[in-house]
Amino acid sequence: KDPVAGLVATKNGEPRTVHLGAAVVARMRRWRLASDSSQEGDIVFPRDPWAAWSRLRERAELDDPQPRFHDLRHAVCSALRASGMESHEVAAVVGHKDGGRLVDRVYAHALPDRIAGAAKLMETWMGSPEG
Repeated sequence: KDPVAGLVATKNGEPRTVHLGAAVVARMRRWRLASDSSQEGDIVFPRDPWAAWSRLRERAELDDPQPRFHDLRHAVCSALRASGMESHEVAAVVGHKDGGRLVDRVYAHALPDRIAGAAKLMETWMGSPEG
């Protein structure tokens, strides 16, 4: 069973449980050991996340256009949806409370093959155009 982390402070004020894989936990432990922090809460998040994000963007030479921190979440949602995860599952992973409606609306671009496949499926149901 994968380890979990509890988030107390969330945007909507409700606590959340986040499932973490063993590889993520191992990386978090290495990060903590490599850091000079003695604060348990500093295991992942630096004291100034926006400054840290800015430094990471500079090191990666990501300056045109400037990706926002929130774009990381968008990229994960798109990748999960494109991998075949259902919208309500993606919503649960990222903490959306709408049962997947936002995921359906925002991340449909990640499913071009499935969307194109819908036309072929309807064609199969309707038969040949000559018929």
